[in-house]
Amino acid sequence: MKTRYIPAGVMLTAGIVTCVVSIVQKQEVIRSLVTLLTVLILFYIIGLIAKFFIDRILKDLKKTENNDAVEADDIAEEAEDSENISSDVENSSDSHGKNRL
Repeated sequence: MKTRYIPAGVMLTAGIVTCVVSIVQKQEVIRSLVTLLTVLILFYIIGLIAKFFIDRILKDLKKTENNDAVEADDIAEEAEDSENISSDVENSSDSHGKNRL
């Protein structure tokens, strides 16, 4: 998943909302620009923090998936080994039984 655009998306969404609110409230241009700049900076920082946490969560999920895949492979190998051992034991007991007759 690409998280590169999260800060910009959050920032621009907050900027659009701020612009609409400023226009509806008929604020002065200077005041609305100062408010817009403040909102853009704050929400860019919030977006960076969100991106950091999302990247960390995705990284942990990938590690967990890789560990699960390795464990599944190990379990499959152990099952194959135990089947081979049990078939070897059955074959050896059959051959020992035939030798006795």
